[in-house]
Amino acid sequence: MGLDTTGHHLVVAENGSGEVVGNAWNLGLNVFGDDEAAIALYHRNGYDVESMSLRKSVQQAPDSNS
Repeated sequence: MGLDTTGHHLVVAENGSGEVVGNAWNLGLNVFGDDEAAIALYHRNGYDVESMSLRKSVQQAPDSNS
């Protein structure tokens, strides 16, 4: 539905002369999981979590033949 889609807004970028130089349907960014201040800032400004990546370090099991 484009511009008629409920809840969607087209952001237009203009230069100093008012000429349209770009647009965006949505904005995304990456934040490190332990950066609680940044996460809180973005939540306050309307950003929602879209995906999450988790990581765990693993170590080789000790050799049971020793």
